[in-house]
Amino acid sequence: MLPSVKAHLEEVRNFRYISERREGLVARLLLFNQFYAAWRRAQKPGAILPQALHLARRPEIRNIVAGPDCPELTVASFTVFDIRSWAHEWYLTCTASLRTHFQKRLKALSENPFQPFTISPFVKHELELATTVWICSACTYSAAPKAPLHYPEVLTHSCLSRKIPAKTLEKLLRVEDEWEYAVAAVNGYSGWSPEPLVLWGGRDWASDVVRACGQDPSSATKAAMDKLNVRLMCKNCA
Repeated sequence: MLPSVKAHLEEVRNFRYISERREGLVARLLLFNQFYAAWRRAQKPGAILPQALHLARRPEIRNIVAGPDCPELTVASFTVFDIRSWAHEWYLTCTASLRTHFQKRLKALSENPFQPFTISPFVKHELELATTVWICSACTYSAAPKAPLHYPEVLTHSCLSRKIPAKTLEKLLRVEDEWEYAVAAVNGYSGWSPEPLVLWGGRDWASDVVRACGQDPSSATKAAMDKLNVRLMCKNCA
């Protein structure tokens, strides 16, 4: 047999092996998605929870799904993991990232002489301020724009999970990282980023409402405002 033919057959054999392994990884990873979907449905309504894709890249999941000594997997195989602590870790990580993003956006606003924006030095949770309102630049001007977002609900906004372009998925088919391909193929999204978020331009209006309720906009939190027994009415249309 000619060396070129042998090389071609070896190439075909390797490609077939990689394809079959990738298909196996995708099937096994889908089991985790099924498990997590059931776990999430069992949680308290309105809980701030990650999507399956945010947990799929954890080393614990990779070890059980794609490790060298992969066991026979079922949906029940994932019950050994403390998903609640993972979700809390995700919550803290995203909150820290959003706080850094907030400081960056705040700095830009503070440098605008026409729209000064300050926060009381006594405030430890600036994300929870009633006047901290986010707008998503990725979907605000779409056909179905979303409402302004508050923390912590903003953490689960769909645009903050970056969609993997089709070309990127095609590239992953040509590389040797089978795990990255499997995660991308199953979820279609990658990571979490607050970059699409901008601070709402109507914060001055929100500040006026907070003051009308007898509170300080630089320290009043959304939770505190929700607890107030205050009723407001419009003088022009009352």
